Amino acid sequence: MSPRQPMPAPAPFLRALDRVTVANAVVSFLFAVTGPFALLLAVGAKLGATPAQIQGWLLAGYAIGGLISVGASIGFRQPIAIAFSIPGAAILTQTTLPLPLPEIAGATVATGALLILLGATRLVGVLTLAVPLPVAMGMVAGIFVPFALPLVTALPHVPGPWVCAVAGYLAATIIRPIGQVVPPMVMAIIGVGAAYAFQHLMQMSSGVVTISVPGPIGPTGPASPALDFVLPTLDLGEIVLPQFTWRAIAELVPPMLVAVAAILNLQGFALMRHRGYAPPINAATALCGVGSLANAAFGFVPHNVTGPATGLLVQGGRIERHWAGGVLWGVLMTAFGLLAPSVTDLALRLPPPLIAMLGALALMPVLLGALRTAFGGAQPLPALLAFLVTSAGVPFLSVGAAFWGLLAGLIAHGVLRLQAGIDARPPRP
Repeated sequence: MSPRQPMPAPAPFLRALDRVTVANAVVSFLFAVTGPFALLLAVGAKLGATPAQIQGWLLAGYAIGGLISVGASIGFRQPIAIAFSIPGAAILTQTTLPLPLPEIAGATVATGALLILLGATRLVGVLTLAVPLPVAMGMVAGIFVPFALPLVTALPHVPGPWVCAVAGYLAATIIRPIGQVVPPMVMAIIGVGAAYAFQHLMQMSSGVVTISVPGPIGPTGPASPALDFVLPTLDLGEIVLPQFTWRAIAELVPPMLVAVAAILNLQGFALMRHRGYAPPINAATALCGVGSLANAAFGFVPHNVTGPATGLLVQGGRIERHWAGGVLWGVLMTAFGLLAPSVTDLALRLPPPLIAMLGALALMPVLLGALRTAFGGAQPLPALLAFLVTSAGVPFLSVGAAFWGLLAGLIAHGVLRLQAGIDARPPRP
């Protein structure tokens, strides 16, 4: 539908839940709870987070974001999909020293307050103009590089699950009919399950009958603990009181604020505009800030409007029914977050190299998109500097590499603009 055409009146909720709307919401939900979840586990492993802390992150990232999505989709009659910031979670590993959860919470509170301020004052556009998108995406790509490397390094440790996961992922990526029904990360997880099921069958055929799912398949590494059935439970995780320190604010707030307001939200809004919507940019930005304040209670990162989920929710179907898909998506996300203890207990029994590899697989499309945006312009040098400085991970003056990568890219961009202005001046007679 052309953006110039008037929007049709939203359909009632139950009538709007047709086959296309429900299918889009379910597929979008599967995307949101596979790749980002695997990345979250990888971040937790790098930071040495406890299971209770990860449970709190899942509750904040999925349940709180899901509830906000339900309210926003009903209030605006548009599919507003809000979830935790994937770059924000990855940034936590880029600090000079591991930050305690209270300091992370303090930085999230500061970021949330700034998002509310940007939305209330309608200054979102000012931030997007101040930070060129290629520079910001160069920083984001540099943040993701360490999480993409386990795709290679995990192979010697979990060869069987690695082959099955990659095969499933590639099947859904390359064979379009499969990918339209089952997301690539779901296929990768199915591949991992098939690998463990095959080993279980091999044990049974050799006369060894067990009800455990071992760790790495092959001669490398010991087996992991048995995966016993876990009843769904509700646990609020660990409540964190924010602590404000200049180090945490300097290292986390600038890159997290840029990632949410100048990159991720705009991607979701652009997809909605393309489909004919007039997205509530300022209100949605403020809602992300409100959700971020709630996330801080669990020492977690801010929320943002998620582009991939939004793109799937507005794909096909009748535009007046999309809002119901946003509501259903939010309900499913909330339910997943409330089941965090059971999900976490099951996932953490997998071998750490396998968790890291699944997180790397989940990042492939995100990293590829960031690299394309960063280096697709006419002058890629500022983005290259942002990428290299950030991916190097070298802190300076007790501030992490993400901040310096963003600053290096902005300085290079300013110098090039200044030089272009000088060259454009007419020569003196």
